[in-house]
Amino acid sequence: MSADPALRIAPLDWDTRFFGFAIGALTLEGVPPAPAIRAAADAARARAFRLLVVSDAADGSGAVLASLGARRVDTKVDFAAAVRPATLPRGIKAIPAAPAPADREALDALALASGAHSRFRTDPRFGEAAWTRLYRAWMDNSVSGTVADAVLVHRDAGRITGLATIRACGNREARIGLLAVAADRRGRGIGAALIDAVHRWASDRDLRTILVATQQDNAGACRFYQGTGFEVSARLAIHHLWLD
Repeated sequence: MSADPALRIAPLDWDTRFFGFAIGALTLEGVPPAPAIRAAADAARARAFRLLVVSDAADGSGAVLASLGARRVDTKVDFAAAVRPATLPRGIKAIPAAPAPADREALDALALASGAHSRFRTDPRFGEAAWTRLYRAWMDNSVSGTVADAVLVHRDAGRITGLATIRACGNREARIGLLAVAADRRGRGIGAALIDAVHRWASDRDLRTILVATQQDNAGACRFYQGTGFEVSARLAIHHLWLD
């Protein structure tokens, strides 16, 4: 069977360059017939993709994907909250583009903490070296302004103990990229203070909505966002299908 043209495979160019092998994305709308999914996988293999990231919006094709050897690596949960007035909490400010070495070490540690439930970590085919390199690069690109407009940090006695990266999107929206609190400082309101700082940042720019995504398996993060005024806007099952 030839590939269904509706099941279009999109190259993930950044991922391909970063990891050094061809990665493609396949989005399933509704529940396509099993032969169509198999044909799409064959087409990806013929195009020399090594990994196919399959997003199953209806969460109805898991059995077919599993029969092809795919692994469910994430259920992405999208959250949204209306921007509200907020005072910038004490101890929080934006970090400069060239942080001090001690700050750089703290930022990297927090970035890795934020990726504890990432699909790049839960999929053993990537390995620890690959996913940690990814999150350090994410932090580098956030500080440099490539993927974030600001990196807000909380300090305690001079030490960075929490961070939130934020960028403005279209439709008057802001998106949180990374958010983490040091393990020995959790439960002290730092995360909620960072959310207040994000609201203040967004309000100052006349934005209306704050978006953030996490993993369903990260129950603590899901509770945290719901407890700070966010509501679930979407869920998405994500599978990794290795083709080598």
